[in-house]
Amino acid sequence: MNDLAIERMTRRHIPEVQALEQDCFQSTWPEDAFLNEIEKNGAACYLVALRAGRVLGYAGAWLILDEMHITSVAVHPGSRGLGIGKRLLWHLMQAALERGCEWSGLEVRPTNQVALGLYEDFGFTRVGVRKRYYDGKDDALVMWVGDLQSAEYARRMEALRATLERPEANP
Repeated sequence: MNDLAIERMTRRHIPEVQALEQDCFQSTWPEDAFLNEIEKNGAACYLVALRAGRVLGYAGAWLILDEMHITSVAVHPGSRGLGIGKRLLWHLMQAALERGCEWSGLEVRPTNQVALGLYEDFGFTRVGVRKRYYDGKDDALVMWVGDLQSAEYARRMEALRATLERPEANP
């Protein structure tokens, strides 16, 4: 994974990000949503994971006051299991720490066991359920992590960073 680059999403990434959305989610954001997020929403932080210039994943969040709300994390189906989602989430959490955020929250499908495990690795715990959150049909688990500025969370982030540096198989 040493050849994987994490960088801010730009206009040129959007066509690949939208294609990735269609591969990963039952319902996708409107065509102009990502452009609005990266160019007009000062609270937004959107990242892409690139290998050889190709988008393999993306993650986004809103950083508002002392809270980060994670809006989306997606990894190309052919590139899952390589730690890309973990890298993206680590960089989002690092952005939250640098902005002074104390809390982070998100919603996730209760059936998405891989995502649940990833979020739990970062200290997120289940705090509630939003009924019929996805398309008015499927519930969402609400997950939160707090005390992001604590020494304990810094140790967690350092331990996670160390796992990102391990050599991994390249597809």
